[in-house]
Amino acid sequence: AKLCNIFSTKFIVETSCKESHKYFKQTWITNMGKTQEPTIKPNKDDDFTSITFYPDLSKFGMKELEEDTIALLARRAYDVAASTRGVKVYLNDKRLPISKFEDYCKLYVVNNTGQDE
Repeated sequence: AKLCNIFSTKFIVETSCKESHKYFKQTWITNMGKTQEPTIKPNKDDDFTSITFYPDLSKFGMKELEEDTIALLARRAYDVAASTRGVKVYLNDKRLPISKFEDYCKLYVVNNTGQDE
């Protein structure tokens, strides 16, 4: 996460703990050069952690994310969803339809009739 933060123009961490009834948010900008004061407030929502980042494309000699890079990042989100039981994974504000490794496998295998599932 720290490397991702260092190579981002903006990096946001948000987390909420139902047990402690606390919500925490902190933002870093300019490749971790500036840190905003954290926000901590009461919260009774479900547990969650959210990471939002804006890659500093200039550090990679890019002007925009290439399709291959976007596909790789999306694939990694699916990998995380498949390998972390009980964790809801979102990509571009949409929950991925993977709740167990079997769901993940079904994305890549053909059923007995020879048709994709």
